[in-house]
Amino acid sequence: MEGVGRFGQTSQRGAYFGAWNAYVSGAAQRYEVSVRLTRESELFVLAATDFAHFMKAQFPIAVHLIGGHVLGGMRQQQLLSQRLRLLGLGAITAGLTHQLNNPAAAIDRATAELCDSVTAIRKHVDDLAAAQTGPEAIAIVHMVQQAVRDTGAGTETPMPRASLDIADREDAVCALVEQRGLRDGPEFAAVFAESALEIEWLTILLARIAERSAPDRCTTHQQHALDWLRCLIRTDACISEVTNSSRRISALLTSAERYSQMDRGDYQLADVHDLLDSTLTVCAPQMQRASITVRRQWDLSLPKIHCYAGDLNQVWTNLFDNAVDAMGMSGTLTVRTALADDDRVAVTIADDGDGIGDDIIEHIFAPFFTTKTAERNAGLGLDLVWRIVQRHRGSVSVTSTPGRTEFTVTLPLQAPAPEIPLSCHRTAH
Repeated sequence: MEGVGRFGQTSQRGAYFGAWNAYVSGAAQRYEVSVRLTRESELFVLAATDFAHFMKAQFPIAVHLIGGHVLGGMRQQQLLSQRLRLLGLGAITAGLTHQLNNPAAAIDRATAELCDSVTAIRKHVDDLAAAQTGPEAIAIVHMVQQAVRDTGAGTETPMPRASLDIADREDAVCALVEQRGLRDGPEFAAVFAESALEIEWLTILLARIAERSAPDRCTTHQQHALDWLRCLIRTDACISEVTNSSRRISALLTSAERYSQMDRGDYQLADVHDLLDSTLTVCAPQMQRASITVRRQWDLSLPKIHCYAGDLNQVWTNLFDNAVDAMGMSGTLTVRTALADDDRVAVTIADDGDGIGDDIIEHIFAPFFTTKTAERNAGLGLDLVWRIVQRHRGSVSVTSTPGRTEFTVTLPLQAPAPEIPLSCHRTAH
């Protein structure tokens, strides 16, 4: 079904349809509805400007009433659209706040632990000085630092490990430490087990320390090496967590900036995938709460398009929101892009919800039509989608069966540029 709602049907002779806005000064001169003939008919076609001039001359009161009706409806829709956007902005802000809180809390936790690690390093240096440790032990400490640097443990994020794997590594490290007669085995094992270092590496390190130490100093040097290594691993882990969390915050802010288009003009050359990604990011909390899985099927060969990027983000937001509502507490959202033809791109948003009933699918794009409660929706979401797509000279269609609903938005590579008001033109003298 094409992206229009059925507003009426008639078989009356002489029924008029066409450019209602041609009568109204200040109204956008575009067709607000489409007409489909169900049987063979004869049409008497007049130019919109000529008919508008005739109506204004012969029926000024009627034109005045039509103008008031059209402009009043436009103002009402603008107010309700603004309300809808504000409600969406509030939900997105709450979601972003939640997403930003997680990495911010991680940074706070990591910096606190980093302070503890730095304090432990200072204490370890004091212990070395108090023990009047010779240059041999100092060389071993440097050897540990160099060994950690050579393995890349301080620069690579360890792969996530299963709980059982971590427990096995802890047991193995603890047994190795106790076998060498060293203390604090469980504490060291807990730190070492989650690092990127392998147990074989630790065995080789302890053996190298034993080779370079006198028999009566071997255990002491190995203990210093383990204490120093534990400080290094904890410090590197904290730095890595701060770095990753900072990058996550930066990525969220970048997505929010792209979504809102605060740093760019409304009409611009944009990558449709960037727009979809930024919208998926700001909608992620809602999808996570509903256990929704997102599948991206991108055609990365698509060219960039000239469009109203902020408006398109509103289209994606409304379609994603409807899809999540349709799926309930679980499901899969599929977002697919493709080249429709040489000068058009297509974005398909599909969900595996219950589907749209045949009795309402023809009305879903009509203003104020909604199956949700008034508190949750004013019935302008899909109407706004349709209007924005029409502004781009594109089309939106929907197909639905139980378990599969697809909305496809087709956009030209270049939407009509905004008209420049006459007052903005400069005249050379």
